[in-house]
Amino acid sequence: MSTASDVAREIDRVLRQLDGHGLYRNNAFRVTGLSADASARQIRRHQEELRNPYHVPPASDRDVPLPPSDDADAQRAAFEALRDPLARLVHELFWLRPEAANPDSGYLRDQAVFAHCRALEATASDGSVADETAWTDWEVSTNLWSLAFAAEDTWEWVRRRAAEIDDPRLSVAVLRALRERLPEHVIGASVGLAVRAAAVAPSDTELHMDAVEEAGFEARQVREVARAAVEPFTGRVRAACETAQGSDPAAGLSAAQELLDGTAAALTTITAVLGADDDLAGACRDEVAHAANNRVIAYVNEAMETASGPGSVRARPALELLRRARAKAVSESVTTLLDKNIADLEQLAAYVAAGGRGRFDGRGAQRGEPGCVVLLVVFLAGAVGAFWLLGSVLGVGPIWALAGAVFGGFMAVGLVTQVIEFFQDL
Repeated sequence: MSTASDVAREIDRVLRQLDGHGLYRNNAFRVTGLSADASARQIRRHQEELRNPYHVPPASDRDVPLPPSDDADAQRAAFEALRDPLARLVHELFWLRPEAANPDSGYLRDQAVFAHCRALEATASDGSVADETAWTDWEVSTNLWSLAFAAEDTWEWVRRRAAEIDDPRLSVAVLRALRERLPEHVIGASVGLAVRAAAVAPSDTELHMDAVEEAGFEARQVREVARAAVEPFTGRVRAACETAQGSDPAAGLSAAQELLDGTAAALTTITAVLGADDDLAGACRDEVAHAANNRVIAYVNEAMETASGPGSVRARPALELLRRARAKAVSESVTTLLDKNIADLEQLAAYVAAGGRGRFDGRGAQRGEPGCVVLLVVFLAGAVGAFWLLGSVLGVGPIWALAGAVFGGFMAVGLVTQVIEFFQDL
């Protein structure tokens, strides 16, 4: 283990067996029932006793977070871990000190083990927690672990135990890496449960994150662990956006809908774990909103250029998709873009709803037909003049001639309007 990456891989290999609920369930000292100060000779003897089908283990005289396991596979894995110097050191750290059998004896790390184990055992695998007492244990245990990791006594003990184990694999570089990695591992237990709870109990996600954020761990470590935990979800968001961007413009509405529907759960998890104010969460939301906007606008442009004009655009569905995208947008640039396009589509939708009457200028504005207005004015003036002339010829008097002219003008305008609407509806 000469390089930093080699050290990281070895530590990850050991911690992988102590992930989540397995942090204490898979602990070698818990599984075997051995004390954390057991010698190599005591370990061998205990292993031989467990192989004897008639062996009855003596009742323990100490209080432990979990009883020993009788699973043969778990026992086999535990004895293998105890032969690994790095694994043994880590398993010791996450179990009771030999001289502290009672959790009330004042040993900070032992108290953390008891409270943290209780919290994990009271939490479902999906991250949901139904017991208020368990939330108290989560808050207390994460705070105790942050204090234990911040205490120099903890790392003095680690250095002393490494010297006693006396194995070259427990180098200074390894011990230094453990000091950085082990707090992240405890943080990861809460964050992992927070990620899983987002799908079934979003409020529990917030409580899990509050427990670690308020425990006293470094904010940098909490943020890094949380971002690593949601990386699969951010990857899904990026992949979905790339797929949508490569779709045919004619299928833009369906592509936008699939994008918004398909990323909803991932965005919920990312936002719940990282927080709505986190820049990565905001970037993911913006990416989805921007990609959905592009697909909708690509469809609108395609429809207006290749079909029979604005009236052929499915404006209402397009508008609804843009509004959904707007609800996800965070940055000013993306929200401004969507607000503009929504305003344009609202005018287009009104134009389409009116049966395509009037003229759409391509930017969303709807206005009346100037040619039709001029035509109506000409017909009105002509009708008034004709009826006035007719009244004068017949000698009915100026008042009656004027009345007849106005009446005839309105009749002519009504007739012309009906003719114009008939041809527009064709």
